[in-house]
Amino acid sequence: PRSTQSRSSAASDVYKRQIKNKADQLRTMKYGTPKADDSEINSEVEDIQYMCRLIGADKEPYVKRD
Repeated sequence: PRSTQSRSSAASDVYKRQIKNKADQLRTMKYGTPKADDSEINSEVEDIQYMCRLIGADKEPYVKRD
């Protein structure tokens, strides 16, 4: 049998990739030169937190197909 992801689990994987990209961007904003201002950094942190909450809300199990 082949294992496939539900639509929401696939979306969760997309969010995880986006979070990684945003975390890399945040690191550059916070520690790079020139440093971004605090409001920009806080906005990026809020975006990441929102995506994490979406992933946490995804409770659908994987679906096995025959």
